[in-house]
Amino acid sequence: MNRMKKFMALFLAVVLIAQTGFAASAQESALSAPSVQSETPTGTELQDETNAEKQEEQQPEDSKDETTGETTETGQDGEDAAVGEVDGEQPGNPSEGTGTEEDGQAPPVDQDQNQDQNQDQGQNQDQQQPSNAAGDGEGTEVGEPTEEEKAEADILPVTETEAICRIGEIEYDSFDKAFSAVKDGETIELLADVEVGSHKYIAKSFTIKGNGHTLSSNNYDFNLISDSELTFDNCIVDISADTMNSGNTWGWLIFCLGSGSSLNLINNTVFNISFDSSQKVHCAFYGNESGECEINISNNSQLNIAGKNTKGVTGDGIQCGKSGNVHISVTEGSMLSIDGANRGYANSPEILVQDSTLSVKNCTANASNGGKDTFINSTIIYENNAGHGLSSTTLDVQNSKLYIRNNGYCGIAVSGDMKMDGTSEAEITGNGWNNLSGQGALRLSGKTEIEASASVNITDNYCIGIYLNSTNASLNVKEGAALTITGNGKLTDGDHGYPTDSASSGARLTTTGGGIWNLGQINIPNNTVLYNNHASIAGDDVYNDSTGTIMMSSIGTGWMLDGDPDCTDAIDGWYDDSEGQRWEAHIEPYHAEKLQEQNYTITGQAALKAAHGVENSGDEPDTDPIEWDTSKSKTATNLDSNYESQVTLSLPAADVKPAVDIVMVIDVSSSMKDVDIQEVKNAANVLCDQLAEKTNVETNIGIVTFDKTAHKLTDGLVSVDAAREAINSITASEDTNMVAGLMAGKEMLDAGTATEKHLVVMSDGIPIYWMENGEATSKTLISYAKDGVTELGRMPAGTEPEGSNNAMTVMSMEEILSATDWATDSNEWKQISDTGENINQDECRYTNIQKASYMTAKYLQDNILGQYNVKMVAFGTDKYEGNIVYQYGENFCDWVGEQEGVSYYKISKPGFGGEEGELSNVFESIANEVIHLLDAGSRVEDYMGYVENDYNFDFVNELDKIKLTVGGAELPAVQIDSNTYGFGASNGSSDGKTYPFVVTYVKGNGAEEEHFVWNINVPVTIDSAVQLTYTVRLNNPKTETGSYGKYDKDGSQGYEGLYTNNSATLFPVDSKGNEGASEEFNKPTVSYTVVDHPATINITKKVQNSSGAATNVNATFYAAVFTDPQFTNRFGDVVELKLNGTSQVTVSVTVEAPADGSSRSYYVTETDKNGNVITGGESFGYQIGIEGSMVTVSESAPTGSVTITNKQVASGNQGDGSNGGGSTGGGSSSGSGSSSSQTVTSAQTGDNTNLLLPIAVVVIAAAALTVCLVVYRRKRS
Repeated sequence: MNRMKKFMALFLAVVLIAQTGFAASAQESALSAPSVQSETPTGTELQDETNAEKQEEQQPEDSKDETTGETTETGQDGEDAAVGEVDGEQPGNPSEGTGTEEDGQAPPVDQDQNQDQNQDQGQNQDQQQPSNAAGDGEGTEVGEPTEEEKAEADILPVTETEAICRIGEIEYDSFDKAFSAVKDGETIELLADVEVGSHKYIAKSFTIKGNGHTLSSNNYDFNLISDSELTFDNCIVDISADTMNSGNTWGWLIFCLGSGSSLNLINNTVFNISFDSSQKVHCAFYGNESGECEINISNNSQLNIAGKNTKGVTGDGIQCGKSGNVHISVTEGSMLSIDGANRGYANSPEILVQDSTLSVKNCTANASNGGKDTFINSTIIYENNAGHGLSSTTLDVQNSKLYIRNNGYCGIAVSGDMKMDGTSEAEITGNGWNNLSGQGALRLSGKTEIEASASVNITDNYCIGIYLNSTNASLNVKEGAALTITGNGKLTDGDHGYPTDSASSGARLTTTGGGIWNLGQINIPNNTVLYNNHASIAGDDVYNDSTGTIMMSSIGTGWMLDGDPDCTDAIDGWYDDSEGQRWEAHIEPYHAEKLQEQNYTITGQAALKAAHGVENSGDEPDTDPIEWDTSKSKTATNLDSNYESQVTLSLPAADVKPAVDIVMVIDVSSSMKDVDIQEVKNAANVLCDQLAEKTNVETNIGIVTFDKTAHKLTDGLVSVDAAREAINSITASEDTNMVAGLMAGKEMLDAGTATEKHLVVMSDGIPIYWMENGEATSKTLISYAKDGVTELGRMPAGTEPEGSNNAMTVMSMEEILSATDWATDSNEWKQISDTGENINQDECRYTNIQKASYMTAKYLQDNILGQYNVKMVAFGTDKYEGNIVYQYGENFCDWVGEQEGVSYYKISKPGFGGEEGELSNVFESIANEVIHLLDAGSRVEDYMGYVENDYNFDFVNELDKIKLTVGGAELPAVQIDSNTYGFGASNGSSDGKTYPFVVTYVKGNGAEEEHFVWNINVPVTIDSAVQLTYTVRLNNPKTETGSYGKYDKDGSQGYEGLYTNNSATLFPVDSKGNEGASEEFNKPTVSYTVVDHPATINITKKVQNSSGAATNVNATFYAAVFTDPQFTNRFGDVVELKLNGTSQVTVSVTVEAPADGSSRSYYVTETDKNGNVITGGESFGYQIGIEGSMVTVSESAPTGSVTITNKQVASGNQGDGSNGGGSTGGGSSSGSGSSSSQTVTSAQTGDNTNLLLPIAVVVIAAAALTVCLVVYRRKRS
């Protein structure tokens, strides 16, 4: 019995041991679950995660826009004050008065407000100036507390449950107590949300670390004394001045910055400060005039300033006490937002925004007022402000996007110099609505330089587009920049709050020069888009003052006037548009004096408009090339050890499977019944059959029919098989409403994602309905008794009266479209029943067919033409020769076919001059046209990269360095002479077109003229891409140690420098032999590094199937060389490892060996194309193995090798590697040699618990139990 008790005790001990082990395992699992590694995180790390989650939950939403109210004052003649002064056009109430820095005096007024100070002196006597001396006024000084303060604050450690903040090891139960105790250089750490209980004088430098908690203040003000520094770290700050608080010692101000002081917001801090000007406070930040001060916002932090009820109450989000004494820095993904202040910021602060966002919206006066502004790699927004948007003393824009929209005065006003680099963009639209004199969407007073490749769109402003308002002003926009100036000088529309002297809508800025008004010097690129602007006095598009000089751009292709007050005819040149002699080409007396093309440099007074002459009125020029966007791409490999790069031109663009969206819009009216409707169904099925054969093209088809309304027979764009099913269900019906069909077809195309969109319209073109307010509409014939009063009946007008009166004169489509009174034409046609007399002829001026034709044509012009590839099939419009109804149908279809970009097919119906099957032949032609990219006669001219005294690339004129593929198959190449190469089979022709493709090298008279011409002598289709690959070599590379250039494989990043080619231009020809406008390929850039002691790493990529056998693939992978085993410091560019139908490829990378004879280690791993480390697995499609990840080189051993093997994953979908795993992000690379610990995951549960511990515990317990049993049995025996 005693033995049994001993055994049970021993067994219980084993069980307890096992239980303890499992508990420890569970605890380890709980602590390590969030971590990728198996190490247990500390309690502090867990607290940080909790705080981060809390801060994310408390992150404020973006401020909502508020309606901008009207302002009441403008400066003298609408001009700015001198540089350094506040803009003289300040809208709003007078300033805050004048005074010195002594206590009880108001802060110094901005200089532009002096004209109003007499009106405002009374209201500002209660606005005290913030003192710059510690201890003045009310509040608490930061420093050593007095004995009374110690007693009051009871500065002793408190219990853990009471503590809400701490300094070092000492905890406090209120923020004010901690604030009183903090010393210079210390940190107040928040342990919970806290509130500020009094006005704060700050005379020390310290940090408030929020840990994601909130510090709130109800209208207590802050005075940052001279040379002090306040830093908020990972803190949410909410300061509200929406209600009055006697604790605010100044009343009108919240935060004052003294001389040499700094406010720093770092590490995800969100600082919200709001005020309600109806409650006295109307300024958020004020920089004391005594000296310079700073506001620094960094590392994903935010400063959000929000004001309300600020209209007519002069105040600011941020105000400089003297011009330029506040320096604002917004960096590292941070944001400064000012919303709803009277003025956003005033008196010329210096602002730097880098890798961040600046937003100033809904201010009731100027958003800004001078200052030195620098924007780098940032987003800048000035929107819906009643005064100026962005007003700068100097402006420097680098790789940034500017959105300047709907501001009341100027969009951008720069009194000094402005620079914009080639990677920047500016959208300036909707500005100038609040002052109809002297404003410019872009107003310049100094020297402005805009680099090549920059994009500036100045469109649809109420004011002038570009205004150089000084004889010292200059604007130089370099060739290659995209400058658009259209729609400016537009009529007010009543959507904004206007001054009382121009409150009515329909007013226009009283000025000269709607697009450009120039008093200085302007040079704009030749491709500038400059037309359809308007000015009330002279020069709709350009007004060059007597002191100005402007180098004009030429007229672009496809430019059309925009209608009222002009026509909608084509533009063919620059015409005089002087005051008293405005351009007029339609009504006598005409004035259409054309500027001679060789005289595009204008000096002295001139007023110009992009327009047309009298002889071209109503006619489109037919000599200009057609504009379209051909799918194309250009790529280049980075320079190899021989300083060579392989450049590939692709038609269509490489790495993109072509896709086409096609919608067939089919007329099923009564004229399409019987054999006709079967012909239509047969033809539509032929189109489907032809496209189904194009396996390299993704085809999406939609089917729409129309009678009185539209019928979508497919659920949007569907497969070819689904489209066939819909086609076979088509039946004939009654009535014709082509507008309804076009609307449904457009809706389907707009929902599609293909870049190629085609609308195939089949009809006999006799519309009798249209759409109004979503309803099918036509004229109604109302019959009356002889008294003209008694109504007898109503019916749709249909094809009457034309259907009963073939003697009527047919109104041509040109006459229909030139009529201007359609809006007042009545849809009720009133007629005496017995006599047919029209009794409302003055109101109902047009017949139903005429109006339906107009409404359909107008819808095509406004919504279809120019936006989609249109194929118009006129089927049987000649069915009844001499029938006036059919004549209207034929006229309409012919008009559609004449429009630019429309392919027109016109055939007769079977039995009426046509044969069965002819419509099917037409639809087969349409199918071929849909996949057509270019026709024979197209060519590419490619000029080699060259910059004088910098770099020079040569074309490698060798046959084995040039290849051409069609659909992936390489064509045989022949060297015709020393500079000419033919590709494909010769046809024996002697006309210079012997081969399908010919490349001719032209050395030229200098490096800048070196180029080649690629002649395309056969059609190119989107289902069979054509690629020309050639080699360029860098001459005389640099020898000084350093890195040169920046690699951009396809030119998509817009980098400058080390272009493999200065330009590559496609001159396209379409299937009808029409020449299109020239199109530019993107320009790739390359890079290289020069080292004193070069070494080489050979990186080999191998691909295996799931069984481990080598397998050929067409895929691109990426790798990178790092200088540390954690793969954080990349050396050089990402390495492209491209396999073209092979199982392995090797690329050499140049690195540097130490100069002292020692060795250096590099680390190689698989990455995506952006250099992020790739983890192999099912989502990537491969398991990754790396042999020799660490490579050590020296002068004596300058070469190393690495092999990266990708083995296809058997259980998942195999990835082709074409994206280099870009979607997987950066994990650690399997087999990379990294020493980081790996987590063992349960295959069943996914639990991250280390499985070894519980397994070990179970094994030990089992062993112990076995021992017990053995001992027990032995003792018994």
